Amino acid sequence: MELGMRQARARADIELRRQERQKSRELLGQMWAAIAGVLECRWRKQAPRRAWIDAAMSEAGTLLPGRAWLIEVGSDWTEQERGEIADRARGRGAMTVEYSLQAAMPAGLKIRAGSVCVDATVPGLLAQRDGIEAAFLAEYMPALAAGEPKMPSVSAKLPGSTTEKPTDG
Repeated sequence: MELGMRQARARADIELRRQERQKSRELLGQMWAAIAGVLECRWRKQAPRRAWIDAAMSEAGTLLPGRAWLIEVGSDWTEQERGEIADRARGRGAMTVEYSLQAAMPAGLKIRAGSVCVDATVPGLLAQRDGIEAAFLAEYMPALAAGEPKMPSVSAKLPGSTTEKPTDG
């Protein structure tokens, strides 16, 4: 009788884990369907865009101090924008700043020095798929367990984010 009870509990545990994996797959599918659009929307807004650029510049300042920076941006950037960014880049450690204007540049920017590239474009930010999925599930699964029915915004902890908690962004 006891063996039968242990087997029943084991089957129930297995089924629960299967359901959790299925829910995680569904949530990740929803997140991946939305995240690029959310990032592109953030890039079009002034404050998040500035924070995004600052985050990229901080990373470049850490990795590329005292070197010539080549900043790749969309061809829609004005000369005034480029001048402001160049001043900020020099403040973060760039020896010199040059621009490469790209007509087909995705939202974001790239900062290069030699063979090193800080890729803060949407595709560059989304390249670390496993890490993004782990961070998303770490944020969402506790909310799901607490019975919160709404999926948190995928914009939490993304460039230009002013909060580290899920929002309805």
